[in-house]
Amino acid sequence: MPLYFKNLVDNPSFIRQDFGHNLKLRHGYGFPISNQVQLVGVITFLTQEDQVLDDELITLLKVFGEQLGLFIQRKSGELKLRQYANCLESTLQELKQTQAQMVHSEKMSSLGQLVAGIAHEINNPVNFIHGNLVPAQEYYQDFIDLLLLYEQCYPNPNDTIAQKREDLDIRH
Repeated sequence: MPLYFKNLVDNPSFIRQDFGHNLKLRHGYGFPISNQVQLVGVITFLTQEDQVLDDELITLLKVFGEQLGLFIQRKSGELKLRQYANCLESTLQELKQTQAQMVHSEKMSSLGQLVAGIAHEINNPVNFIHGNLVPAQEYYQDFIDLLLLYEQCYPNPNDTIAQKREDLDIRH
């Protein structure tokens, strides 16, 4: 059943008075636009004082109001779905970026472990050499002292020893 308005010209918030006076609009019908849950709006059909709407037009306007309400509901649902899809797409992009950062972080961690392993493998022989430099130097010095002692005891070496001394470039 449509809503029926009388004396619309007396309600300036609904229609401007000069428009109503010029067309002599005095009556109106309101057909609800509903989405089966709530009232969304009203289709207003204004008539002159003596004009009455026939039942066929009233039925047509009622059906139009119902269909328009369902259309608005569907479009609203589509908009919400589109917003939700955009939100999901944004979340997916964030997840992909986070995954890429985690993969990069894992690669850097593996590279750090590899470098630490190489440094350890290099440090072991270097530390061994460094730790044995002083004993090697003492051993070398002891060996030189022994050679000098031999030279003092045997000042005239045989030809083989003299040749070897010359090959090794050992001088007194």
